[in-house]
Amino acid sequence: MLSLKSPTKPRIIVENLTVVRGGHPVISDVSFEVGPNTMLGVLGPSGGGKTTLFQTMAGLIPHSEGSVTVCGAHAQRGGVAYVSQTDTMNWNFPATVHDVVSMGRYANLGWLKRFASRDKDLIRNCLNRVGLWERRNSLVTDLSGGQRQRVCIARALAQESGIIMLDEALSNVDVGAQEGILELLRSCCTIDGKIVLLATHDLTNLEERFDKLLCLNHHICGYGAPAETFTPEIVEELYGAHRDEFDASDYSIVPSAAQ
Repeated sequence: MLSLKSPTKPRIIVENLTVVRGGHPVISDVSFEVGPNTMLGVLGPSGGGKTTLFQTMAGLIPHSEGSVTVCGAHAQRGGVAYVSQTDTMNWNFPATVHDVVSMGRYANLGWLKRFASRDKDLIRNCLNRVGLWERRNSLVTDLSGGQRQRVCIARALAQESGIIMLDEALSNVDVGAQEGILELLRSCCTIDGKIVLLATHDLTNLEERFDKLLCLNHHICGYGAPAETFTPEIVEELYGAHRDEFDASDYSIVPSAAQ
């Protein structure tokens, strides 16, 4: 089985990061560090800066102050595998599953622009990893939401980056498919030694799902192990007046009337 391990141990170092857009700071003075074999949940309200943080780390937008270092190199386009909240893939285009996953290898093609045997083996391995090898010739238009997310993850795996960032990857995916995706992402950490960052609004089972949490509301409200980080005080800092909708003792969204 072809290894998907990164040739070097991945690491992310973010120091005093500030991003200004439209004349206003979206994230301010953000600093954290994360090493290999880590599943990191990124929490925060809509508009709190999660997507901006990911896009900055992926080298897609510039930052105003501070620095981002990924795998020992300053952030640049293609340095990480990034699955955006609104994926740029046109799901109505008549491409096959194999075609989409192959896109993850385009940056590695030689001057002949042909897939080598290693590229083909890697694509097959990635499709097997997400359970879609048998659907490789299916059109993406025929896939469910969960299967499309698996295609995006397989494409990210094909990039062979040590860091995978997913922005709201579990949105619009049924519960059964969510668990399968989380299990797949967990294996990327435990088996391949990767860093996986998952931005999510789902606050259930945080301690089971993630090794660490990054709580972000324009600035870092908390960072560390879930049991130590997702406290009532941090929930209030994250969600303000809506904190009563959350029960930080079991990391679940609960109806306000139940409080």
